[in-house]
Amino acid sequence: MNKTFLKWCGNKTKVLPHIIPHIGYPKRYCEPFGGSLAVALNTPAEQYILNDVNKDLVAIYQNLMNPNDSHFIQYCEELFTPENNTKEAYLDLRQHFNQATDPTERARLFIYLNRHCFNGLSRYNSKGGFNVPFGKYDKPSCPSEEMMNFRRAF
Repeated sequence: MNKTFLKWCGNKTKVLPHIIPHIGYPKRYCEPFGGSLAVALNTPAEQYILNDVNKDLVAIYQNLMNPNDSHFIQYCEELFTPENNTKEAYLDLRQHFNQATDPTERARLFIYLNRHCFNGLSRYNSKGGFNVPFGKYDKPSCPSEEMMNFRRAF
């Protein structure tokens, strides 16, 4: 099974052995609410139609699938330092994310937030600000290998 690079509520990874046999080998696989794309990553198809309402999530996928940008993963890795694994750094980077307008910068920060926030939740307040608290993990790491696997898969 291909692992997803995001922590995601509702992730289908644990039930994939029950889901995949019912999907088979479709010519076209469509996933309107992609989330971590656990099912798509493990469904062999000729064509994929993938979507999600979360524009920050879509920006991550677009950056990973951009054939002209081989530096996005390295750009994300730069945030995963011991200095950034504190509540103070997390809150600063969360504020930076909420003020950022560049989709690539928001995508990069979203990966950091996802790996450092409480239970990998993705929650925005009524003003559109990401507001999940710090998760207190010992050594969160950038999911570089899983991101490369995603890139290769799609």
